[in-house]
Amino acid sequence: MFKAKQILEQPFEKSMLALLEDIYRDPNANGNAVDMMHRLKRLKIDMGLLFKNHDCTGKAIAQFETNLLNYATGKPLQRLKGISVYEKMRIAGAPSGKQDVIKLINDIVRRQSKTWVLNKYIPNTISNLKSFVGQDGKTIVAYRADYKFSNTFLGNDTGKVTVKLKEGLPDCIIFSDFPNNCKKPSASLLVAYSKGDYGL
Repeated sequence: MFKAKQILEQPFEKSMLALLEDIYRDPNANGNAVDMMHRLKRLKIDMGLLFKNHDCTGKAIAQFETNLLNYATGKPLQRLKGISVYEKMRIAGAPSGKQDVIKLINDIVRRQSKTWVLNKYIPNTISNLKSFVGQDGKTIVAYRADYKFSNTFLGNDTGKVTVKLKEGLPDCIIFSDFPNNCKKPSASLLVAYSKGDYGL
């Protein structure tokens, strides 16, 4: 792990200069900067879970270390054998029957909110749910709903969230304060939804 860290740090200064230039030229600089902070916070959470759920001398951590080195040096990544639970979910597609969409969106926003910096989601406040159909006039392609949140400086307020679907599964989450930024839903929530855990 330490060797991987050293290799990653070698091109750090050059990559940072390129990153700063990209941010300067980016018309959606504010939205992307906030999105980057959210991703870094999510990464910190996920890294904690990785080491909490796996032994430091186990195969999972060893493969993570190998892939980190491979990624840093431009080599191919080692893939797990077989089909993952996530891939099986993608093949199975959306569940049949009525689904508790409000509960699903509540869980999506609640998980996303763990990466927020100033705002804090008020759980179970999803309301005014609307669905949107595609060109065939039947297939639902997106949901939009209101949610409530508290802000460190401004108090409580209401925001809007749009969940776009791909092949019946949540694929893109867009919050009204940064409408140009698409966030991906949690894989574990997608698996639960695909399995029918949100069925009515």
